[in-house]
Amino acid sequence: EMNDPVDSSNQISFDLDEKKKIQVREFNKKVYVDIRDFYMKENGQSAPSRKGISLTVDNWEKFLGVIEEVNKAIA
Repeated sequence: EMNDPVDSSNQISFDLDEKKKIQVREFNKKVYVDIRDFYMKENGQSAPSRKGISLTVDNWEKFLGVIEEVNKAIA
């Protein structure tokens, strides 16, 4: 079950679980889709870790294009 997206500072975030998020963000005037692990900072705020991947919109569209094949492979 996905949470509603949260828009803060030009990014939209979807929680996958307690530690993993998908974020749509803009950097240097380009849009990226990040799938990333997050960790809890000492002040209690969630922060992105280095574990994850940033996809360009082109990569994301190619990713979506193989979803059915991936679903068949894991079925």
